[in-house]
Formats: sequence, structure tokens, C-alpha cells
Amino acid sequence: MSEDVLHRHRTVWQQKPVLRRLYEDWYREIVAWLVPGPTVELGGGTGNLKEYVPTVCCTDVVMLPWLNVVADAQRLPFQSESLANLVLFDALHHIENVTLFFDDAQRALRVGGRIVVMDPYISWASWPIYRWLHSEPVDCLLDSLFNTSDEWPARRIR
Repeated sequence: MSEDVLHRHRTVWQQKPVLRRLYEDWYREIVAWLVPGPTVELGGGTGNLKEYVPTVCCTDVVMLPWLNVVADAQRLPFQSESLANLVLFDALHHIENVTLFFDDAQRALRVGGRIVVMDPYISWASWPIYRWLHSEPVDCLLDSLFNTSDEWPARRIR
């Protein structure tokens, strides 16, 4: 995602109290699953998790003033067994090769660490929204768990 898009998303977030209220319950649910220790949010974009976990290290693929680290979820820039939690809020479906992510997450998490994911479910009912109204392409036929190469086809909706 580009810096401009994330700036726009953050502005929308700040100007829409109803949207923030809707997400509040989801953020509280995420916090309830965290174990004590260093927590990293991957794809933190607008940095919203910091409102609920002030010590979280928010990351994304671009640097913005409210983020802490630029990070590729497929090659995490954290030491082995150094993290207690990895949080992905509406981010897992943006990772091109989730096998690489889960392998590296296993390396970076300490024993008892957690990956907490809140991601949309793309069903037959929601597919038209993702096809015609969502800004990023999604390939619903792609089985990203079984991709083992570093090369990944462009995602697209079919």
C-alpha cells in the first residue's frame, strides 16, 4: 500500500467515530488473545492498535510517522524467539506467500507466542464487494498455503 493511501485511510479513521466504534470490539477481542511480552502488528497501516496496546511495534511496508518499523511479513526483521505476539488486522490477505510468513513467524515467536489474525472472510456473498468495490485485487482461486516459491503470481479476482 502506498503512503498516500495510508494517509487517506488514517484521515478517514480519525473523522469517522462510527467506524472507530465498530472496530473497537474487534480490537478488544485481539487484545484479549495477547500473551505478555513484545507485540508486533504487521500491516499496521494507520496504527490503530496503539490505542489499545500503546507498546505495540506497528509495522508496514512503508514508513509513516505513526509507525515504528518497515517490515515485510515474509522476511521479519526480528530476532529469533524474540516476540510474544504477531498481530495482523486485515493484513493476512495482503501477504503474497503466507507459507513464508508462517515459517518466519514461527522463527520470530518465542515458545508460547501467538499469531492473532482478524481478516475478512471472502464468501460467495462478499465476493462481489471484493470484485467491484475493493481497491486491491484478490484471487479467490489461489491456494496460498501451498505455494512454496518466492515468486508469486499477481493476485487477481476471477
